[in-house]
Amino acid sequence: MEHGDLTDIELLEGCIAGDKKRWTTFVERYNKLIYHTIYKTLRVNSVPTDPEVINDLFQDVFASFCASDCKKLRMFDPQRGVTLASWLRMITVRMTIDHLRKRRPVTPLDELPVEPSQSGGQEAVVDQESLNMLREVVEQLPAGDKLLIELAFMRELPADEVASILHISVTAFYTRKNRVVEKMRKIAEERKML
Repeated sequence: MEHGDLTDIELLEGCIAGDKKRWTTFVERYNKLIYHTIYKTLRVNSVPTDPEVINDLFQDVFASFCASDCKKLRMFDPQRGVTLASWLRMITVRMTIDHLRKRRPVTPLDELPVEPSQSGGQEAVVDQESLNMLREVVEQLPAGDKLLIELAFMRELPADEVASILHISVTAFYTRKNRVVEKMRKIAEERKML
């Protein structure tokens, strides 16, 4: 059997077993996907797409697949209904976001800059109050909902990437996003913020 004809599972099993030819095939099969995912994640996060940074991340992602006796590759479970390509994309997005977090810490909501208005600053006060109220509402959410808010609204990641990170389908992401927004509205109403 040609290495190009191997299924994803056969390819992974060979990589985990230390088969260098299967590792080479794995890298050839997925290198464009990994590179493009890094590039796209940097672009979505408004980070300059420096080829040197992309190449460093690219090497780090593939090195992580081999680390600790291929621990990450062993974690792939085809029974979860996710393709290997989608799973690799998710791992790559997470590693890229982790890299960005180390480079620049996330600014808390209450520290976001407020644009002063041209008419004398009244909107700036209202905007600061709105940010403070929003921060209070977000603090009332469970950790998973806070993460969804951060990824979808603060980082403005596309729906498919947020769904991958949260291990849910895109349809489930939209349903969950609507529920979280509704939850936030109810919290705001209960606290007489609306």
